[in-house]
Amino acid sequence: MVKVLVVEDSVPVQEKFAKALSDKVELLQAHTLWQGQMLFNEHKDDLAVIVMDACVPGDRPNSIGLIRLIRAEGFKGPMIAISSLYEYRMRLIEAGCSHECPKDSLPALLEGMLERQ
Repeated sequence: MVKVLVVEDSVPVQEKFAKALSDKVELLQAHTLWQGQMLFNEHKDDLAVIVMDACVPGDRPNSIGLIRLIRAEGFKGPMIAISSLYEYRMRLIEAGCSHECPKDSLPALLEGMLERQ
């Protein structure tokens, strides 16, 4: 089963992703940027996709540094920027994410990406 790292501080959102995707992928869930970095370091050779919330936690995009770090570490796979705000998703695209979507659309986007692999 493919591994997907989801960096998202909202427990209800993480639970929603788990319910929708747990039979399709192995989810590695991080609720802080630090946890996201640790899980990336542990599993970077096995990750198929990384999903990154813009604000972890807070109301301003603060995950840009982690996105840049992950890309600098050589991760070439898809990175999906998720946020309720289009402007924040675009900032994450500029930082190195390859795809973007609102949080509610993530399960469908991820399923489609995995079917094409």
